[in-house]
Amino acid sequence: MKVLVLGCGTIGSSIIRLLLKEKFIDEVFCISKEKKTAKDFLLKDFNSIEFKVADALNFKTIKNFMEKCDFVINALPSYLEVKGKDVLINLKILDFCLKTGRNYLDFACYGDYRRKIAEQLLFKEKFEKERIFALINAGVSPGLSNLIAKENSEEFDYLESIKIRTLEEQRGLEFVLPWSREGLFDVASKVLVYRNYKFFLKEPFTERETYDYPSFGKVPCYLLAHDEVFTIPHFIKARNVDVKGGGSDIEILLALYKLGIFEDEKIRVGEVRISPKRFAYSIVRGTPTTKEFIKTINQGIIEDAFFGLF
Repeated sequence: MKVLVLGCGTIGSSIIRLLLKEKFIDEVFCISKEKKTAKDFLLKDFNSIEFKVADALNFKTIKNFMEKCDFVINALPSYLEVKGKDVLINLKILDFCLKTGRNYLDFACYGDYRRKIAEQLLFKEKFEKERIFALINAGVSPGLSNLIAKENSEEFDYLESIKIRTLEEQRGLEFVLPWSREGLFDVASKVLVYRNYKFFLKEPFTERETYDYPSFGKVPCYLLAHDEVFTIPHFIKARNVDVKGGGSDIEILLALYKLGIFEDEKIRVGEVRISPKRFAYSIVRGTPTTKEFIKTINQGIIEDAFFGLF
């Protein structure tokens, strides 16, 4: 099997490493905008793939590469902000796969707040008609969380609630950003919850509760925008579905949120008016590369990091 990976950040590079270990994979292709960044993430594994510098959202540019492969893995963010508007990347790549007849996989959704559903599911009938395979939200949360919910739901005749609790914790001398820029600023989004068989929108970091995380003890957790609520209620009959997160990383996000860092509304700074969110977005570097992480660990800046799903 020949696989094309779109994007070579933290997720894309991790997927490429896993693919290179599999005997059934004949060749791995990758498209990303920056060759140097890809090299810093993949290190020596960069030499084991066929790489192309291109804009993955330009169909004419990547069409030939797509036609070389059997399967497309979309490791790009679910959206990209262009001139103040969010461009939904999943929908573009799904459309490219339909045009070329290629199977598809991604790791997250943007979320259709009007229809209260993962936007990729709007392509469901088109893919079925063309007999093309697509697997969406196939990460840990969402992804593994959905599978655990489904497996456990089959043990019951009636489900009152599906409560997903995550923990994001790191220990060290400095805080190391664990998210992409898009993922970081998603925390300011309205939170979709499912209550009494109906969808509602809530403010982020509300409905605080203390959850007893195994091995970590009692930790405050809060409502956060997570993709599971855009899928689980459509496939599993439960009265309530929500996702909350806690841990040191989440407490830092909460502090930034309270300071207004994620606000879109412009404020006056001297003689200019600027949006705090847009300013912060422009200076945040995003997730460190593999090369940078190794340096950080060797210097003792970060001792350990955890992601828990409960």
